[in-house]
Amino acid sequence: MHKRTIHAAFGAVATLSGLLSGLATMATAQAAPALPTVSIACGDVAGLVAAITAANGVGPSTIDLAPNCTYTLTAVNNSPLGQGANGLPVVRKTVVLVGSSTTIERSSIAPNFRILEVAGASGNSASLTLQGITVSGGHTSGLIGNAGRGGCLLATYTGLLPTSSTLTLQNSEVEDCTAVAGGGIYAGSRATLAMTSSSVKSNTAGSGGGIDLDSSASATIGHSFVNDNSAASGGGLRNNGDATLTSDTVAGNSALIAGGGIYNAGDLFFGASFALQNSSTVGGGIFAGGSADTHIAGSKLQFNIALIRGGGLDNTGDAFLQNSFILMNTAPFGGGVFESLSGFIAVVNSLIAGNTVFNCSPPASVPSCVN
Repeated sequence: MHKRTIHAAFGAVATLSGLLSGLATMATAQAAPALPTVSIACGDVAGLVAAITAANGVGPSTIDLAPNCTYTLTAVNNSPLGQGANGLPVVRKTVVLVGSSTTIERSSIAPNFRILEVAGASGNSASLTLQGITVSGGHTSGLIGNAGRGGCLLATYTGLLPTSSTLTLQNSEVEDCTAVAGGGIYAGSRATLAMTSSSVKSNTAGSGGGIDLDSSASATIGHSFVNDNSAASGGGLRNNGDATLTSDTVAGNSALIAGGGIYNAGDLFFGASFALQNSSTVGGGIFAGGSADTHIAGSKLQFNIALIRGGGLDNTGDAFLQNSFILMNTAPFGGGVFESLSGFIAVVNSLIAGNTVFNCSPPASVPSCVN
């Protein structure tokens, strides 16, 4: 009896196994096809416009651009109300642009427009990914709202219903772009920016020379460079939202007023990174505003300059300095750190040394800091 029961059980298991195997085979056979891919010949701007337009209509699309090639945009493609002019169609669904040493640029004699905008609408999210692409020369066409945001790239939403949008850069560059806010990139409301092994350099804006983040935007930036950008505030990055920088270099940026490297008015994690040779009036390396939460971990702030105070760091919010170095920065007050009366800073296993004039100001305002 037991043998018959055991054999029956094994038979049932075998039958079930066969059934599951058959279902798996059917599922594999009925799996969704791979993302459609289209290749665009070198310099074929019309083909690129058509490919993005098609992707907006039929769904996800990977667009392969020619390697070692430049696509030069000479005219405005669209100008949505309140959004400003774009050189390529607004990305409404999911688009992946793939290149290798490939450039998309605005012609120097063309009217002002940004290169690309990714915008979710009516509850439908949108996503744009650049792989091995350089975008350059974009210039916003307006001064107010989104029309003045994102010299080369803008992530936002349109319509009455707040909708997410995602902008991803992988092994890509954003350079020589101009805007009122976000000279290179502006991540607007509900937007997510992800950068890996990329660079944002030589861009100009009033706010956020390289990158500007809205208060409801987030950014994750890793193994990347934010270099040689300029602005009135936030030469390299102005963060009003939630920014995480890991293994990055923020260098050679300048701000007329505050935050030569970074102006933080939101939540900032600056980990295993470098802020080098940035300059401003206050906060040469990093300026942390009154509502800011700034965590600097395993990082180095060095050779930054402020004309008035906070050569390395100027803090008026809450700051945590952990396993980090603030060295050889310069300012008349607080060459290393200037700590505002309204600010709070905690220091753990960190070194603030070799800064001019004085490592920290006012005296005794920064724990474990010796002048």
